[in-house]
Amino acid sequence: MHISSNASADAVDAIAILHADHARVSKLFKEFQRFYFGGAPVAAEKLAREICVEWTIHTTIEAEIFYPEARAVIDDAPSLADANADRTMGEELIAQIVGGSIGDDKYATRVGMLAEFVNHHIRQEQQELFPRVRDSGLELGEIGARMLARRLDLEADAAATTALRAAG
Repeated sequence: MHISSNASADAVDAIAILHADHARVSKLFKEFQRFYFGGAPVAAEKLAREICVEWTIHTTIEAEIFYPEARAVIDDAPSLADANADRTMGEELIAQIVGGSIGDDKYATRVGMLAEFVNHHIRQEQQELFPRVRDSGLELGEIGARMLARRLDLEADAAATTALRAAG
């Protein structure tokens, strides 16, 4: 997700950023299904790889910035531990997806499993964690600004990695 410097004030809000990530990745999963079942495997594989990059950036920002801030004000270790468990399982599936190809008979199944983990993660955060964080008094604008800066670094790293793969 790219947010320009002209984005509204709400776009810098940490929770608004995460909501936007959730919406973007959910849309990418739907597009993957449309292409995969529509007989466009190359486009589907490209989308799967885009999902993996987007979700890795999202979970990295959460783990490095958002969750530590949330832990400081919310006494809900089980909820945050569940999110970390989802991230670990997601990382394993992402490694299999990125390391595989659409020709593998389990490829679409892995993407579907990742979608299930992502949907669980989204529901948990949006229904349980985000309302509590919003009510906690955290400075969500400042946290969001740090998240956006980190996102730019991660996007640059991902673009460089993609360029190296294409050249090699």
